[in-house]
Amino acid sequence: MFGNELIWGEITEDRYVSEDMLYWLFYRLREMPDELIVSEPRMFLNGITSYLGRTNDKINAVRGIGIRVSALLGTLGMLLGEESLRALRPNIQFGEHEVNIELYIGNNGKIYPKTYAGPYSAELEETEFEIKLVVLVCRYILPYLKKGYIDSCDKQEWSIYIKRVFLSAVGNEMSEKIKKVMQSIELDIEKYEAINGEAAGEDLDESEIEELLEEEDLEEEIE
Repeated sequence: MFGNELIWGEITEDRYVSEDMLYWLFYRLREMPDELIVSEPRMFLNGITSYLGRTNDKINAVRGIGIRVSALLGTLGMLLGEESLRALRPNIQFGEHEVNIELYIGNNGKIYPKTYAGPYSAELEETEFEIKLVVLVCRYILPYLKKGYIDSCDKQEWSIYIKRVFLSAVGNEMSEKIKKVMQSIELDIEKYEAINGEAAGEDLDESEIEELLEEEDLEEEIE
């Protein structure tokens, strides 16, 4: 689309999306959700709808999708686990424009035109709309996102030490979520046993369980 240098000039790569920047976006969403990324022009992070993590052996990948993905237990586990964060899909509010973009580490990305809201929505010609959207993201949104990240680092609003505190808080939140789930299960068990009487709470000893399993295996062989 932008291959003609006579029209668009020389287009060079800028490989500035790092894993640390993606963690910074997660941090901002969870700890500073109402603060501007940059003040002029006004740019907000309205949410994160997807993430991609990959295990250190680069064989397995995990992805979370949904408007509340940043609060999911699986997301918190990914931030602390062996998976490295490879991509995020943030919702960016840039002036009167809002668009969902996917940021991969390095120089790859993706724009989701159907998520766009703003003055370009009135464009009738699809190609012109796509060109304007790509220019908006690549010429304005991404450079200002980079500026916001660098400014945060320069002002010590984000650093390796803040990242450590942030991940420690994530670990505490995971523990609390797991504790609440286990408490809920224990209450369900108590209610079930109260309704169904003592029979529900009777436990078979190990030898009885082994006998039952042996009987089931024998029945399968006969069949």
